[in-house]
Amino acid sequence: MASDATAEVDLSGTEVATYSSVGDLAGGQFLRSGGAGSTVQVTDAFSNLDGLSRLMRVRYDTPSFAGFTAGALIGTKFVPDVEGNTNWDVALRYAHRLGDFKVQSAVAYSWAGSNDEDRFDGSASMRFESGLNATLAGGYQSNDSGPARANYAYGKLGYATRFFDAGETAVSLDLYRGHDFSADGSDSRSFGAAAVQRLDFYRTEVFLGFRLYDYSQPGDNFESGWGALTGARIRL
Repeated sequence: MASDATAEVDLSGTEVATYSSVGDLAGGQFLRSGGAGSTVQVTDAFSNLDGLSRLMRVRYDTPSFAGFTAGALIGTKFVPDVEGNTNWDVALRYAHRLGDFKVQSAVAYSWAGSNDEDRFDGSASMRFESGLNATLAGGYQSNDSGPARANYAYGKLGYATRFFDAGETAVSLDLYRGHDFSADGSDSRSFGAAAVQRLDFYRTEVFLGFRLYDYSQPGDNFESGWGALTGARIRL
């Protein structure tokens, strides 16, 4: 869909380990409350409200004009079940390089007819030739079948340089703050750090990520949690 990944523009070089979708690192693990498990998963409490994903669709994207491109489409969901509801979205993207400065951004509006959900999201990232970079993302969602006004803000600062001949080394720190996700009045907070080493000859990125999660909702304070992730990505 046109709005897919509009909340995930990231030039830091560490996006393989951490990006605006901070819940991905811990997946579907359950948060704990009062020493016992709960029904709230990390992915319930931490979302980047990215746009619509893959649907059966009709889509149009404009040619690039002064760095801007726009897209719009209408579609419906067939996998894993046929829903028969109309979904549509519009998105605007921008990419430009001026000397030693590079910037990319995207904003989108999407409507999911299956649960009367409308969503605004966007992100922007800038990077200097020196390797210093910054990324921002945010979103707002109105949902008739869940918390009515889910929203969040995300920020990342990073640095990337070639310490070794093998490839670029990138490091970053990020912060996330969200509201009204799993329940009205809830508060979601997260801090993350990541390091990625590129191995150009092997077309590989070796990465390490670490993240802290803190979540609360009216009448219930959940225990803080953390997660770590390491691995390698090979691009063929």
